[in-house]
Amino acid sequence: MEEFIKELKNFTTDELILIEKDQKELYSVEEMAAIREELSSRLKTSGFETLDDLVKYESSSSEKKRQMLAEESEKKEINENKNSCLERDIAIEEILDEEKRKSRIGYADRINELRSKGMEGYYEYKTLSLNDDEGGSLKVEEVNRMLNAYALYGWRLVSAYSNEIGKDTTSGGILGFTAGTNSTIDQHILILERFIRF
Repeated sequence: MEEFIKELKNFTTDELILIEKDQKELYSVEEMAAIREELSSRLKTSGFETLDDLVKYESSSSEKKRQMLAEESEKKEINENKNSCLERDIAIEEILDEEKRKSRIGYADRINELRSKGMEGYYEYKTLSLNDDEGGSLKVEEVNRMLNAYALYGWRLVSAYSNEIGKDTTSGGILGFTAGTNSTIDQHILILERFIRF
């Protein structure tokens, strides 16, 4: 019987009420007494007046916990995807940079001309495009991470501007009451430069 009483702690109040109302025939008289005692104990310690109030509280708090866990999991997955995309983009950029270095042989004449003018090198430019999310905001942490990653390769931000690419509006109504959102989605252009020495 002690094991049964310990198991009751794992049941929700709603489950115990269901057992008491609809499944009495499945339990012994002693087990039913233990179930009633557990329900009575929960009601006394909860501070609620009725078991229905306690059930409502438990179900809303467990739903909130599920939502919080789902949101945390989603945020973690999004961050992992962003990090892997950033790493992939940097790897692609490194490959492209290597290809550019190899193709610079065609620039030999131009470089020689610049050297003859006493120049130490030249500037290379890169343009990045970032779009707002559906809510019309840009994640500053993501931009910082990206700029710092490019900075490791000698790039620095020299200019930035935004283009409005659309509006995102949603609305709905019931019985004459309406609600909605309106956000502007922008494309942010970042121009980076780095100095390439001969």
